[in-house]
Amino acid sequence: MKWLPLTVALLSGISGCTSISPSECKYGDWYAIGQQTATDGLPISTIAKHQNQCVQHGIVPNRNQFVAGYRSVTRNS
Repeated sequence: MKWLPLTVALLSGISGCTSISPSECKYGDWYAIGQQTATDGLPISTIAKHQNQCVQHGIVPNRNQFVAGYRSVTRNS
């Protein structure tokens, strides 16, 4: 039982590391990803997590498209 808090913390950390799949990095519609991020109520800074994940696969996300998609949702809220 004493290991339960540590196990939960480790699993939470692992699940939080992957913000986007390699396929989404490469083929994703960054405008739509930005829209979905805003719709999910996540901060615009989520793009930094996506960038870190995608760089590991040699891909640079389209930040301008992400921000435009994000703002298209938040402007209409």
